[in-house]
Amino acid sequence: MNKNLDLLYQLEKMPLVQEQKEQMFKDTIYYQQKFGFGKSSDPAHSTWNNEADAFKHAYMQAWLTYLYNTTIAKKLGGLHERNGNLYMGQSAGEENMDLWNNDRGRQIGQFIKDSLKEYKHYLTERNIKDIFNKGAGNCRRLYST
Repeated sequence: MNKNLDLLYQLEKMPLVQEQKEQMFKDTIYYQQKFGFGKSSDPAHSTWNNEADAFKHAYMQAWLTYLYNTTIAKKLGGLHERNGNLYMGQSAGEENMDLWNNDRGRQIGQFIKDSLKEYKHYLTERNIKDIFNKGAGNCRRLYST
């Protein structure tokens, strides 16, 4: 399949989506240092197939669930996995791990969303992200593919 003609691939490359992905990566690096997640020695893939990657998937899905809902979070996570399968040679085992971490993230996001309904106007975005990361920080990737 040609990436340039694939509208679903191009959707993930839109500036707003890219901006959100870059922020997720920055947040992952921040919490990677805070929680001491294992990372790759390859700077081009510091959050790929390691604890930081597991966290990144759970965190992204938790945050999207909080901002929108579980359906939208699942659709966007599925799009990301689809593109990884088609264009990055993602293995079935890697996809399975990512989907598991995505699911855990949505559970965390929904729990926090429900818990903070009456208090969220008192919290800053960083406070809320810290709450998410205490939950998502418990997601540790299994290294079997």
